[in-house]
Amino acid sequence: MPSRRRAVTSSPVAPDPIWVEDRRGTGLPYSKGLMAASIMATGLGPGRAYELAARIEDELRSRRVERISADELASTAARVLARDEGPQVAEMYLAWRWAKRSSRPIVVLIGGATGVGKSTVATKLAARLDLPRVIPTDAVRQVMRTFLPPDEAPEIHRSSFEDPSSPVLGFVDQASRVASGVIGLIERAVTERFDLIVEGVHLVPGLSGDPRVRRVSSEAVIIEVLLVVQDPAVHRAHFLNRLENEHGRSPGRYLRRFSEIRRVQDHLIELARRTGTPIVDVGNLDSAIQSVVDLVVSQVTAGGVEAAAG
Repeated sequence: MPSRRRAVTSSPVAPDPIWVEDRRGTGLPYSKGLMAASIMATGLGPGRAYELAARIEDELRSRRVERISADELASTAARVLARDEGPQVAEMYLAWRWAKRSSRPIVVLIGGATGVGKSTVATKLAARLDLPRVIPTDAVRQVMRTFLPPDEAPEIHRSSFEDPSSPVLGFVDQASRVASGVIGLIERAVTERFDLIVEGVHLVPGLSGDPRVRRVSSEAVIIEVLLVVQDPAVHRAHFLNRLENEHGRSPGRYLRRFSEIRRVQDHLIELARRTGTPIVDVGNLDSAIQSVVDLVVSQVTAGGVEAAAG
């Protein structure tokens, strides 16, 4: 029988990496994923941001660039963005990059009543803006419960809805106790210069006005936002959704306390209006996430467009 030769297929050869050097001369290969993450801070979605990151790589390869400084890469990215998306997007990209490279950490405080979607928004915000540290106030409360016995701090050892006088008063007592731990987190973030997102029901609007926070506010960008769900039917549906997406955690406990949760939300809305804290409705999750992204980017880059351009 005639011998049969097995066809040999060769894998496509990956192009050589483009090395991006920082100011110390340390180099890392160009990453479309990292570039896309930076571009998403302008408000563009992940798909479009990745497409633009690929175009930036194509631009570099067309110029036969093998090594490039981080600053030169940013200038190239800005030119591609200005050409394909407009000068405003390019300016926002440069301003966000300038803000991230500054010595002032970014601290985002996301409050809201139970079940409005705080953890979901915080997680998406962290991914969109490369703010990797997300800490829930429930974790702060749990740590405090470890060190403070029930007879010393009964408000953190029970549900705020168990207050015999009023669920709102129970919530206020618990939130005020947990706030001391949250403020400690903020102080640590400022001292050690790292970005931070804190999310949780215990974040009462106006926390940035606390004297301890005000003392460090000039050394950081501290942003507060209150998430709400105005439509009760949509709010109730959030709890039912947990049954499918959170390992079968029963929503029954929350639904039984739904009227109390709504009263806590009304209290938070009143405080937000009084303190000028931005309010974002999570009736539509995608638009809410975009609103929070826009809010954070606009506050972080306030004044940064001119600084970046200069």
